[in-house]
Amino acid sequence: RRLALALALGALAAGGGGMGAAGAQDMYCGEHNCYEVLGVGGDASERDVRKAYRKLSMERHPDRVGAQGGDVAEATAAFMDIAAAYEVLSDPDRRESYDYYLAHPEEQMYNQFRFYQAKYRPKTDVRAVVAGLLVVASALQLKLGRDAYWRRVRASPEFAARVQAAMRKKWDDDADADGARRPDAERAALAAMAEAGLLA
Repeated sequence: RRLALALALGALAAGGGGMGAAGAQDMYCGEHNCYEVLGVGGDASERDVRKAYRKLSMERHPDRVGAQGGDVAEATAAFMDIAAAYEVLSDPDRRESYDYYLAHPEEQMYNQFRFYQAKYRPKTDVRAVVAGLLVVASALQLKLGRDAYWRRVRASPEFAARVQAAMRKKWDDDADADGARRPDAERAALAAMAEAGLLA
């Protein structure tokens, strides 16, 4: 986004620094007044702007106008103007820049700078991004630490001895009523433990 802003400002500087009629048409609502497009005043609240946009977008939606036999091309153009006006007035930074643009139309270069700065400014709070990255890094570090801990535990002779003791106790508890062992099951379990590297 910074690169896009730099390129835009560079293009403006290369073009002579003046805004001109063509430049004005590319900014905000072009030749229209964003407040007039939505039918609200300059002191309209965010709620008023949102309410006006919803009403007008429903009335001027091309599908609705076409279903009523109206001019779809005209409705499409009006709908795009309404969307552009709402995009400007619903964003506090862009609205502030637009109000300055209306109050100081003679400051062409500065108005262009404010326009592109507000347009390409990141919408996400940097603090929220940093906090999210710290949470993810902490969780990853905790998981890696736990995995390393359990690898060390499983590789230790004490762990293998405890597993063997637990298995033998289980076999003792599962002995038949007459006290006979189950040699087949015992041999199979020992073979599995040896294959897993749990037996020295």
